[in-house]
This record gives sequence, C-alpha cells and structure tokens, in this order.
Amino acid sequence: VRHPRRDELQRHLSGAGIETLIHYPVPPHLSPAYTELSYVRGDYPRTERIADTLLSLPIEPHLGTDFQNRIITTLTEFV
Repeated sequence: VRHPRRDELQRHLSGAGIETLIHYPVPPHLSPAYTELSYVRGDYPRTERIADTLLSLPIEPHLGTDFQNRIITTLTEFV
C-alpha cells in the first residue's frame, strides 16, 4: 500500500503485531550501484514518491481470515 505517512503507518501496524516491510527504501536510480550515472533526487520524482510511500503488507496464502480482518481493521483505524 502507499501512504504519505508510511513510517507512522508502519509503527501503528507494528504496535498491533502486524509485521510490514519496506522493500525498496531507496529508488533504484539513487542506489550505490548507479552512482557513476550521477542521478540525483528529483530526476525521477514519481519513482521517488513511490519509494517514499510504499509499504508491503503481509500477503501469504496461509493468513487466516481473523488475521486478515485484523490487518483491515488496523489499517482503517489509522486512515
């Protein structure tokens, strides 16, 4: 999911026992692997905005209905 207050949302979910991840905290063009290309923040604003707001929720086939509902309720409380 994307949210402008991603880090706060992550803490809120964590407080409810819901583990989340930030899979791409640094946009690819700003990662050390591309330093030689001299990209700077602002070169790809859409990509940067996504990287700054994206949060990965638990999504696995074995998640029970109760846990899924807890995720939904906790997200709704935050929003």
